[in-house]
Amino acid sequence: MTDTPRAIPDLSKDMVNAMAASAAAAAEAARRINDELLEFARLRFENDAGVAEAMVKAESLADIVALQRDFLVSTFESYAVETSKLRKMAMDMTKDISAAEPVSKRAA
Repeated sequence: MTDTPRAIPDLSKDMVNAMAASAAAAAEAARRINDELLEFARLRFENDAGVAEAMVKAESLADIVALQRDFLVSTFESYAVETSKLRKMAMDMTKDISAAEPVSKRAA
C-alpha cells in the first residue's frame, strides 16, 4: 500500500477487480455444485420410482423385503458417494476462490 492519496483510486479499483474475480469463481463453483445436486436428485427419483414399481409388481412378501433391503443398501451407498463428491467440490470451490486474484493480496 502506498502513502499518497492519488494511489487510493487505483487501490480501490484493484480491490474491486479482485473481489469481482473471487465472486465470479464462487458463482461458477456454486453452479457446478447446483448441477451436481440436481443430477443426483434426478437419478435418485428415477431409482426410487423403479424400486416402488418393482415392489408393486412383487409376487411375495419375501420379494418385497429383498427389494427394500437392496434399496436401503444402495441408497445409503449412493448418498455416501454423493457426500464425498460434494465435500471435494466444496474444497475445490475454496481453492478456486482463493486462486482468483485473492482480495487478501490486495489488502496487504
